[in-house]
Formats: sequence, C-alpha cells, structure tokens
Amino acid sequence: MNRLVVLVLVAVLGGCAAPSIPTTYTGPDSGTVVVGIGATSETSYSSYTLLARPRTPAPSERAGGVARLVFYQSNIFHKQKPDYQSDSEAGVVLVASMPAGEYEVFNFEVFHHPFGSPGTIYSSQTPFSIPFTVKPGTTAYLGNFQARNVRGRNLLNMPMNAGAIFAVSDRQTADVALARARRPSISSSENFTPRPPVGRSPFFVAP
Repeated sequence: MNRLVVLVLVAVLGGCAAPSIPTTYTGPDSGTVVVGIGATSETSYSSYTLLARPRTPAPSERAGGVARLVFYQSNIFHKQKPDYQSDSEAGVVLVASMPAGEYEVFNFEVFHHPFGSPGTIYSSQTPFSIPFTVKPGTTAYLGNFQARNVRGRNLLNMPMNAGAIFAVSDRQTADVALARARRPSISSSENFTPRPPVGRSPFFVAP
C-alpha cells in the first residue's frame, strides 16, 4: 500500500500553505460541483477533505491553488448534520461553486483531533488524479466517497486508528437530488465518478 503522510499538529489545523480556490465563487464563469463524502458507522475522525487543483493553467489570477471539499464529522468546533444516514454509514452532499476550468482531485486529508491531544493528518504520500471539468452554469458530479477506518499499531504494538480508505460509488441520482433540494437551480449533471483503483492508489476501493 502507498504510504500515508502523517503530520502531527500542536494546534487545531490551520489553512493550507497553497492559495485557496474559492468554493463559493459567484463570478459569471461559475460552475457547480457536487460530491458525497461520508464514513461508515465504525469510522470516526474530525474531518475528511478532498483536495482539488487546476489541471491546466487559467489566464487569470485564480490559476493555481487548492480547493477543499470537507465533511466535518466530529470536529470539536464544527460538526455537519448528515444529509443521509443509515445503520452502516452517514455523510453529507457538498455543493460548491467554482470558477470554470479543468481540475483534478489529487489528494485527501483525514484529520484526527482528540480533545486535549495534538491533531494528526493522514494523506497519501503519492498524488493521484481524479479529473473533472467545471463549466459555467452546469454541474459536475464527482461521486460518493465513504471513509472506512484503517487500524495500525503504535510503537508499543497497541492497536490504534491509522487513517482511512474510501469506498467510491456512483450515487448521482440520490446525491444530486439532495443537492437540488438546497439549490433548486441545479439542472442536469455530468458524471465524473472514478472507477477504483484511482490512479493506482490503494486508498480508493470499490464499495
């Protein structure tokens, strides 16, 4: 398996070093992105983030940077109410507005921040690519990503949480319907759900 990059923080996670790509963009070239992010019932972390970046340079100051698509599951400061929930899983359907362009999801962050302890971020050491296109006035559906807990052992050989992998599935009809309930202007959507393994990354699996 590709190794995880593990960062231990002494404070609550701050912003990315790279400039941000807006996910509440309102310019004339704005397009909509819909993605489902959730976790199985035995998986519990502070947040799960998909990181997206431009695939091709754009002739504007918005070129470069990173867009963050985040599900806050048990963050000590912010927790999202699930949009869907069952005995086996729960998650949200995110609706973002981004500048038109060619993008790719290239990494993820699983953030663990127990109360009173330093935070830990798990991400892939090897970037991957989930390409998608944002077009003005249209919707790009990225798929549904359900986190599954990964267990490891610490230096004392005791079991511990060690990040997550994501089960990727196409739930376009259900997820877009949930998105449209909050934003009725959403019309037809283009489906960019990847087929695992994504970019040969073992962190994305079939349901």
